[in-house]
Amino acid sequence: MGTATQQLQQAVYAVLSTDSALLTLVSSIYDEVPENKSFPYLVIGDVTETPMDTFARKGRIAVITVSIYSMQKGFKESLLIADRVDTLLNRNSFPLNTYDTVYTMYKMLSTQRMGDGLTRKVDIKYDVFAEER
Repeated sequence: MGTATQQLQQAVYAVLSTDSALLTLVSSIYDEVPENKSFPYLVIGDVTETPMDTFARKGRIAVITVSIYSMQKGFKESLLIADRVDTLLNRNSFPLNTYDTVYTMYKMLSTQRMGDGLTRKVDIKYDVFAEER
C-alpha cells in the first residue's frame, strides 16, 4: 500500500510554514499541539485517504483538514487566517516524494465555538488528488 497521507501532510506543512504573510498571522503551525501554546495557531489535522487508481497508475484522493484556533471574540481573526490558508492551498499543487499532486480543491469551511466559551475554531477541508509517479 503506497499511502500519500504522510507526504501530503509534510507538503502542506512546508507550504504553510514558509509563507511569511501567514506566519505574521499565527503563532505556530502544529501537527500535535503542546500544552503551553500561544493563540492563534494552525493545526494540520485529520486526513481521509481513499484509492482512486487508473489502469496505469495508483491514485489517491485525500481530504485534509487545516484547523485554526483563536481566542479573539468573533471569527474575524480566524477567517482572515483561513483566507490566507486558502490562497496558499486552493487550486495549487505541491511536490510529494512519490506522487504528483493533480489538484487541490477547497471543499468546505466550518466555524465553531469551543466548550470553554473562549476559543474559536475554524476547520477548512481540501480535496487533494494525487497520482503515483
